[in-house]
Amino acid sequence: MKKARLITVLSTLTIGFTITSGQVANAKQKKDNTNYVYSYYDKSANFNTSDTPITQRVASKDFTATEQNTSNQVQIKKGTVMTIKDGNNSLVTIPGNSANLEVNDINSVSYPNKSYYYSQKDYKNLYAEGAKWAKGLSKKQYKAVGDYSLSGYTNDNTYLRTGKSKKMAKTKQEVKNIQDALSKFNLKKPMTVYRGLNGVGFAKGLNGQPNQVGSVYSDKAFQSTSVDQNAAIGFLNTSEKNPNNNILIKLNVPAGNNGAYINSISKSKNEKEYLLNSGKKLVITRIQNVNANVKYVSYQQKNSNKVKNINKTNEKYNYKLVTMNLVD
Repeated sequence: MKKARLITVLSTLTIGFTITSGQVANAKQKKDNTNYVYSYYDKSANFNTSDTPITQRVASKDFTATEQNTSNQVQIKKGTVMTIKDGNNSLVTIPGNSANLEVNDINSVSYPNKSYYYSQKDYKNLYAEGAKWAKGLSKKQYKAVGDYSLSGYTNDNTYLRTGKSKKMAKTKQEVKNIQDALSKFNLKKPMTVYRGLNGVGFAKGLNGQPNQVGSVYSDKAFQSTSVDQNAAIGFLNTSEKNPNNNILIKLNVPAGNNGAYINSISKSKNEKEYLLNSGKKLVITRIQNVNANVKYVSYQQKNSNKVKNINKTNEKYNYKLVTMNLVD
């Protein structure tokens, strides 16, 4: 008896994930005819994100504000959390000073809370820039970045965080090759990237600070992010009910040499990775709760028979959406 041929048909998924499944055993055939079994999933997802008004902004540079109804000048330092006191975003207070302070254009002196818009053309340009960058690397740099994307990240990041490695000289050189490679990439247009991680890893980066606006997240290691939000969501725990244990970082990256889009080198193309260079610091500018409801419906069809609905599943989980900005 010949083995049946299995064809898996992929559906277009609502939030960008492609999931396939299907096995067939002991399928009978009629003479030379092959049995075809089509299996596929439909996936629909709803992400309910809290959209409370923005009441705090973080200063992106040092500047001077004026106390309301006086001529007193107040120096506001970079990183200061400003609490908005009016609907026009022109009056704020800062820690240690209860006076209302006048700010002419708060957007010009604070980190952005919203995502940077990227068109299809922008993404196409990013891919081209990444490919051009990769061609300009040395063979050792190219290999180091590729190895990192596959499995080398564990050893390299452990070395950066602890200074320890079983193969110290080799790891030290690999890390330097990656650092040098990433520093060669120049991001021409600011963009928003995403990173999914658990609460324990996130807490380590906060180094004892609370998860709140103004806190600075830092990591001595390289940090993997994705230009695709759905790819980053794939790293979350879909059975987690406590949002504090499920963190999706939304990071606004300015133009410049902060990391590289490594997809042309990466061994994991589906991650669409932008790799931040080591030692970067990120400031929290907004925190939102998200309730996710993901539904799967699986179907199967044998030959030309009627399509059968064979299974339905529903995943409900929660996570924190933490907007951050790269600190210069």
